[in-house]
Amino acid sequence: MPEGSQPDYSGWKGNTGEWNRLELLANSDEGTIKTWTNGELIHSVTNYKKEDTPEGLSIALIGFDPNYADRYSSLVFRMDDIYVSSSPARVEISSSAIWSKTNKNKEIQPKVSWAESEIEVSLNLGQFVEEEDLYLYVINDNGEVNEQGFRICPKCPNKTQLKLE
Repeated sequence: MPEGSQPDYSGWKGNTGEWNRLELLANSDEGTIKTWTNGELIHSVTNYKKEDTPEGLSIALIGFDPNYADRYSSLVFRMDDIYVSSSPARVEISSSAIWSKTNKNKEIQPKVSWAESEIEVSLNLGQFVEEEDLYLYVINDNGEVNEQGFRICPKCPNKTQLKLE
């Protein structure tokens, strides 16, 4: 296999015995696969070649497949809050005001509608409580995100209006 085409989880950067956030972004058109653990990029495949088939990538196998089962005989792998999309575009909230410091402390917000001038989501507090200071982030189709979060109020008396320019 060409160098850079196979992921290596030997330095996965997770926290044993805790929930960890695993993110995977695969783009067969660009030949890239990237994986993050708790917000840190752990591998980046740049020469992925899609099989010659009209079918897209499949999530039929989801989870941890180490290919070396004897090394992980006592591994317990549980998953929760699985989110699948055909685009990296999404909305997330975090208790961190700065995106690059969010690590695993963020929650994807289920999309209700997405238009050029308006995005509507259904609030998913997940790990957070309503009393916390929370910040909103919008990630576009190119994976670009506002580094400074927009402060939100989960129990605001009125609908929060954000204008993105």
